[in-house]
Amino acid sequence: LLLTSRTSALWQLYVFYGVVLGIGTSAFDVVILSTITRWFIKKRGIITGVAKVGAGVGHMGMPLVAGALVASRDWRYAYVVLGVLALVVIVAASQFLKRDPAAMHLRPDDGVEANLREPQVSEVGLSLKQATRRRQFWLLFAAYFTIVFTTYTIQVHIAPHAIDLGNSVTQAAGVLAIIGAASTIGRLTMGKAGDALGSRKAMMICAGILSVTLLWLAFAGERWMLYVFAPVYGFAHGGSYSLISPMVAGLFGTGSHGAIYGLIIFGGTIGGTIGPFLAGYVFDTTSSYRVVFLVLSVLAVAGLLLLTSLRQVTGKEGKA
Repeated sequence: LLLTSRTSALWQLYVFYGVVLGIGTSAFDVVILSTITRWFIKKRGIITGVAKVGAGVGHMGMPLVAGALVASRDWRYAYVVLGVLALVVIVAASQFLKRDPAAMHLRPDDGVEANLREPQVSEVGLSLKQATRRRQFWLLFAAYFTIVFTTYTIQVHIAPHAIDLGNSVTQAAGVLAIIGAASTIGRLTMGKAGDALGSRKAMMICAGILSVTLLWLAFAGERWMLYVFAPVYGFAHGGSYSLISPMVAGLFGTGSHGAIYGLIIFGGTIGGTIGPFLAGYVFDTTSSYRVVFLVLSVLAVAGLLLLTSLRQVTGKEGKA
């Protein structure tokens, strides 16, 4: 953010905001969620959901703060203030962050002092090299690719689609806001469901909801149909992001969770990059989003089928 405040050319914006900030935010997500998986087993899903709600609240609130800062001075000033704020908060919070309970002679969940002669949960599981040799890893990689391909495409194109149907910019923004609010509820609810049912089954529920709502969206020609779509879709959209980290821990253990989770997230990033671009190309070619939404519905079904094939491959780290 601080580097972005000094940009004077388009290539600098691509590098500082697009690449450097993108790497930083992705790495931050990996660190936080990997730490959660080591500290919590029984309540891993709901705690992950709480963390992801924090991100969602930031996404909703910070644009308002940024807008006020830009209005008070200019965009460079806004980036400086936000950059300094992020630096102070992250550095301060990191002082209280411990990699795993063993660092404080504790066990996950209950906080009871550990018997250090026993292997710690944080070290149980496959290495990244071992995980990538397993069929389960690539099934999850492909499943998350399809899920993020779908959700990022909707995130980018739902507002233009709403406007294309004759809605105002404000009404289109309202659809997006409903998705965001429902997403927050979904992160908590499906995180809790992941603890009760297993993260794989909970993710399958999300994928099924995504598929049905996208099929509905393909034929939603009235405003009320968009308002029916938004909360149901948003719930599953948010829920899917709370479940992937616990699923990685449940399938492969937590010993190399950060590396394995990071690579799975990379698969999602590929989908999230390709999806919106292809959707825009199809719309420019056909002047309609119907084909796009039908394809996304099929991809969500594909993700669901891939998830049904997943099986835990190591340890008893919790429900996968």
